[in-house]
Order: sequence, then C-alpha cells, then structure tokens
Amino acid sequence: MIATSLQGVVRHLDELSDELLIYVPADREVADGDTPVLLLAEEEDEHGDAPDGWRYLLELFIVRDVLETWSAWRGGRMPTVQEACQAIVHYAFHDAYLPVE
Repeated sequence: MIATSLQGVVRHLDELSDELLIYVPADREVADGDTPVLLLAEEEDEHGDAPDGWRYLLELFIVRDVLETWSAWRGGRMPTVQEACQAIVHYAFHDAYLPVE
C-alpha cells in the first residue's frame, strides 16, 4: 500500500507498476492533483472492495493509456503534471478522454 497524491502518482508514474489500483477518499466528490490517493496492488484488493473510507478511481495501466492518448491528440506534447491530473480525473469521472480544446 502506498499513500500519496494524484500529483505524486503522475510524477512517479515510471516507477509504479501497472498492477496498482488507485483509490481516492470516499467523501470527496471532486478530485484534483492535490487529492490524496491510496495505491494498492491487485492482490491486496482480494475481494474487490475499496478500503474503508476510500473509493476506486482507476487502474494504473489505464492512467498510462489516458496520458498516452492525451499526448497523441496534442501532437506528441507531454502534459504538465496539472494537465495530466486533469486528464486522469476527466477520464475517471466521464469514462472518456479529455477532448482537445
């Protein structure tokens, strides 16, 4: 189990396993880069239940896909940490990639 923020996940994405699940506090309706997150390996989540006080956000392999798509849709530009967090949260809540504005 790893406790960090969504920004921390983005900053350390290359060091994290695709097998991790991301949880956010259950009492927060909106997430952003400062949102605390809990990372659990799939085997730590044996019953598919979120830890008490937490709710599922995304799996790390999906986060990678979201950020790769964000970059591809913007001519290969890499997102800033803030842009990456925005894209992740958008995908988590809308089940869709963040459109190009």
